[in-house]
Amino acid sequence: MSPGDVAYIWTVVVVETASVTKGFGFRLELRPQTLFERHKVSQLTDGAFDDEAPDISGPLSGYGNFAEQYNRIEKALVLCDKAGLEVEPVLKSAS
Repeated sequence: MSPGDVAYIWTVVVVETASVTKGFGFRLELRPQTLFERHKVSQLTDGAFDDEAPDISGPLSGYGNFAEQYNRIEKALVLCDKAGLEVEPVLKSAS
């Protein structure tokens, strides 16, 4: 990795997390900041959980509280496991 690569990485971290973590990229509990996108879960599972868990799977709308994103990811993982699905729909829905 060159010094220029480090600058590019920090640029992405600052731009993508500045409003929530003041550019640090990590939450206070030291987990990376993430955003769970329920519309992606809906797309990737053909709406399998839209009725059962609209906070986890549904149309594009608000993303909710940033502090709750990991809880939503964990709930989605449980739903996929119970349905016999792999983790890919959940992981592909987190950015």
